[in-house]
Amino acid sequence: MLFPHVDSMKGVSAKHASGRNKLLGLISSNKLQGIFSIHLVHKHFDLPENRVMVYEMIKSSNDYPDFQISCPRVPSKCQNLHGLYFRADVGGRMVAYEYTTDPLVDISSYGEFFRQFSNLVVELGLQDVYSLTLKYLTDSSYFILNYCFPRWELGA
Repeated sequence: MLFPHVDSMKGVSAKHASGRNKLLGLISSNKLQGIFSIHLVHKHFDLPENRVMVYEMIKSSNDYPDFQISCPRVPSKCQNLHGLYFRADVGGRMVAYEYTTDPLVDISSYGEFFRQFSNLVVELGLQDVYSLTLKYLTDSSYFILNYCFPRWELGA
């Protein structure tokens, strides 16, 4: 999948505010705002071939907060890989494109919601603008400590 660079996404959310509000409204009407949100589709750098972005919480000592890293990884070498960011596809499908190895809530019962969300994104023509995000970090300080490493591969 080709993604726009983060620098090219300035102002995109404001430009597509109506669509953003409809997508957030769908999440809210299904009472899923504690589980899902939306995310601007973007990249910070090109991934090496056969790699995906994987987010992982790193536990620190008592003196320092835990933090999250994201780096390119070979999917077959990752244990407990779970979809975290999902892009809408035709036919009511959502396709994971960024992942985590951290424990997540079970989303297997949300197939109908995925179909509705995907269909709405496609109907609005926003496949290259918004993705569905699984919310799994409960402490907002983690977002401050999110490091992205383009050339470092944890566990290869």
